[in-house]
Amino acid sequence: MTKRLCFIGDSHLACIRKAWDETSADATFFALPGRGMARIEVRDGTLSSGNPDVVRTLKLVSGGLERIDAAYDAYVLHAMHLGTAVALTLLRDMREVGAPAALVGRADFRAALRDGIESSIAVTTLRKLRAIARAPAVVSPTPLADTQFAALRASLVERGAAAALARLFAEECEAVCASLDARFVPQPPETLDADGLATRAEYARDAVRFADGKPSQDSSHMNARYGARVVAAVTAAL
Repeated sequence: MTKRLCFIGDSHLACIRKAWDETSADATFFALPGRGMARIEVRDGTLSSGNPDVVRTLKLVSGGLERIDAAYDAYVLHAMHLGTAVALTLLRDMREVGAPAALVGRADFRAALRDGIESSIAVTTLRKLRAIARAPAVVSPTPLADTQFAALRASLVERGAAAALARLFAEECEAVCASLDARFVPQPPETLDADGLATRAEYARDAVRFADGKPSQDSSHMNARYGARVVAAVTAAL
């Protein structure tokens, strides 16, 4: 296995941190809540920020480090607004030009989805990372809670378009990541609900997020069981 890993993400990284703590392997975690990683910049060969609040949070989560450097053997970028919610939001926003199930197979939807993926915080952070480091990198998506987009997902299943949407999202993520010399690692299939888009409810029970640098309870995120599944997937990919 890779010697030193650097995990970069948002509050969804907490479930991986909780799972990883049980492995005693060498890994450093950098997380900022919400869209916080958008505030990270390339500075003096590192990814860092001049904002004291950002620096404080990075230090709390990482255990004292305030910048991401190029010294790691590999990088894992998790969540950061790159997930099937991107595709579902786009379907909802494009309803005026076509029914969601019909949009999935259209070229204009694929192009819009590619734009949404490329503008996600995960991919923009990957671009910044590539400015300082060429080490192997993998990208893991944000899990979608089973309560999100429930009606739209049910409609896609009824019309036989849910599986096609899941495949399209994965294909576009793989292409974008490959263009930046990184690998997209899809959500572990065993964690997915029957529609192939949302996450099984059991992985949201006893969920965790970061609070003051430490995991705390939050039902909108995933639990350590989910984190362990992702850990297995990304370490296998590396």
